[in-house]
Amino acid sequence: MIGLKLGHKGRQVREVSAQIYINLLAKHLEDSKVVEAPSWSDLVKLACFNEMPPAAQNWWFVRVASVARQVYLHPGTSVQALRNRYGDGQRNGTSPNHHRQAAKKIIREALQQLEKLGWVSCDATKGRAITSKGQKALDAIAQQIA
Repeated sequence: MIGLKLGHKGRQVREVSAQIYINLLAKHLEDSKVVEAPSWSDLVKLACFNEMPPAAQNWWFVRVASVARQVYLHPGTSVQALRNRYGDGQRNGTSPNHHRQAAKKIIREALQQLEKLGWVSCDATKGRAITSKGQKALDAIAQQIA
């Protein structure tokens, strides 16, 4: 059994810190210019319960990176599932908070850009899943963190 190697050689997306990974992937997407922010991205809020649009200049790339990570971790996910995942509680003053969903257009546009890259595939019955090309790219970013 000498020379037999077991296990995988590097790091995968699920083995690294989410915050560090998403920021590094967002920087990669922004620098390589494979994803571009839509013209309307400076005018929108991320959800109906938000009062202001995002303050960060690179919020679009962070959201695309986060969506890519979510599709990697949860294959077969849908836009509706991502809306719930990015949703939050709406504050109603003295009344109880209620869960509200995130904006659908932002998530759909991010998924369409990832499909153009070839990182995500869409199946009408199974939902969206990461492709082998996308898995290699996302794991390469995770390997940089290690």
